[in-house]
Amino acid sequence: MRHVFLAVATSVAVSATTAAQTTTRLTQEIARIEPASGGRLGVAAMHLESGKTFFYQADEQYPMASTYKVPMAVQAFTLAQQGKLDLNRMVAWDTTDLHIGSEAFLLFRKPGFAMSVRNLIETMLILSENNSTDLVLALDGGGAAVTKRVRDAGITDMRVDRPTAEIIANPYGITDIWTNGKFDRAKWERQFAALSQARRDSAWVYYARDPRDQTSPRAMLTLLTKLWKGELLDRERTAEMLDIMYRCETGAGRIKGMLPRGTRVAHKTGTYPGTANDVGIIDLPDGTHVAIALYLKGSSKIEGKDLEDALAQSARAVYDWFIYRQ
Repeated sequence: MRHVFLAVATSVAVSATTAAQTTTRLTQEIARIEPASGGRLGVAAMHLESGKTFFYQADEQYPMASTYKVPMAVQAFTLAQQGKLDLNRMVAWDTTDLHIGSEAFLLFRKPGFAMSVRNLIETMLILSENNSTDLVLALDGGGAAVTKRVRDAGITDMRVDRPTAEIIANPYGITDIWTNGKFDRAKWERQFAALSQARRDSAWVYYARDPRDQTSPRAMLTLLTKLWKGELLDRERTAEMLDIMYRCETGAGRIKGMLPRGTRVAHKTGTYPGTANDVGIIDLPDGTHVAIALYLKGSSKIEGKDLEDALAQSARAVYDWFIYRQ
């Protein structure tokens, strides 16, 4: 019996050592990838069926950029589930709603148009359309309400504060962009035109330092995990939100960039000068899933392929680690 106990103990010790070694190798690989990005990389991942996790600088705060649209969507679907928000309700846009960062501004002028709340959520998540985002945020009850929803889920290191119009304007030192609650394009253009080139070029530094609208990769991973497990929404709303995220059209060169062709990913990207993010759920070949949150902040390269490649390489390294997790 003593020999059996020793054999089992030895086997457990060897397995633990092997697991630690493989984790160390993945950590070393992410650390190898990070410098080429020009910034600081944070990674959090979980194999949803087994609970196995990986973290790299995952407890630091990172600007969410458009990944903050994920908790906004959770709040909107929560209100719908509670009967407080009709997803079929039509929301009218007028010309003052078509503000900075709104692609719709290029297409629609007077007299405006209308979209259902569901369509607003879809364009917010699929196309990352910023005006839709700000309308959804208002329907959500504002940033404080979204943050409270996250807190109610037990997540303490994620916060949503501002509409996208302010997120774009504030790093330039521009805070006065509203008139009677509506975006004032003349105010924005007048103040932006007065900026020095040096101030314009340094906006990315101010954005990275602002504590508002930030998260840790671990917090976003927790949100994604709870969403997948049906702990945030009922079955119908969970399926609807994940279906929308599977149809995301932005960030083909990020999580998806180096995965095997045809790999399905339900995800949401985020971008700002010096910042590149992608968060979501990857379908593995064996039918299981990996939730992953990739955040890159403070990149001196500002934008471009190096930032996206850092996310794509990290996603592939994590993907392979979980594929061969046995």
